[in-house]
Amino acid sequence: TASEKSVVPKGVLIGLASGAVLLPVAITLVLATGFLFAGLQDTGAARVLNGVGLALGLTWAIDLIALVIMLGFDAARRAELDPKEPDEGE
Repeated sequence: TASEKSVVPKGVLIGLASGAVLLPVAITLVLATGFLFAGLQDTGAARVLNGVGLALGLTWAIDLIALVIMLGFDAARRAELDPKEPDEGE
């Protein structure tokens, strides 16, 4: 079955994929709020939110890298368990 072939737990892949989709939304909201505070002359809050936005951006980049690596591990494991010969005509 598919669960026996998977080397990466399904929850990990779902979590990484969810982060890849939801983190950009969070980054946008945090940075937009930071710009709003900057416009209101609250530089302290704007700096904090810009730092949080930067941290979220780095987290997103790490999440995308981890997702690609985990999907690669999963695909390699599945190919190892179910080898198929490549077609000559394609």
